[in-house]
This record gives sequence, C-alpha cells and structure tokens, in this order.
Amino acid sequence: MREIVTFDAYATLIDFQLGPTTLKVLADRLDLDNLDVDEFLDDFRVMRFQAVLEAYRPLPRGPALQPAQRHATARPGVPHLRR
Repeated sequence: MREIVTFDAYATLIDFQLGPTTLKVLADRLDLDNLDVDEFLDDFRVMRFQAVLEAYRPLPRGPALQPAQRHATARPGVPHLRR
C-alpha cells in the first residue's frame, strides 16, 4: 500500500472556509465595528501566501497559519494569542 500525503495550500482539494473560520476564532479580539473585514481577510490571505513561500517548517515548530495570523492581526492592533 502506498501512503501519500498532500498539502492543500490553495483549497483545491478541500473547501475549507478559512476567512469565516478566522473571524470566528478571533471574534473575542476583533473590533468588527471599526475593522475593515475585507481588508483584514485580504491581508491575512497575503500573509498566508508569504508563509507558504518561506522555508519548510515541520508542524511541531509551527504551521504556516500561525505567523500569517500574527502578522495579519498586528496591522489592526489585534492581540495575537497562541493557543
């Protein structure tokens, strides 16, 4: 049996709704009344893409979403909490 692992960086295999999920996870830290949500999610998309271009990091050292979230939340001043 062949074991195959794939990485779906561009949602071609899995339709994971990262934007709505990100807003839900950060809901307690986002000031949605004063935040341009479209701009925030666009910044997050760019940061995720930049993280994918960085050197490979095994999961124990942190997936690509953590630095992308940290950079995207820093711009509007949202505190980053590592969970």
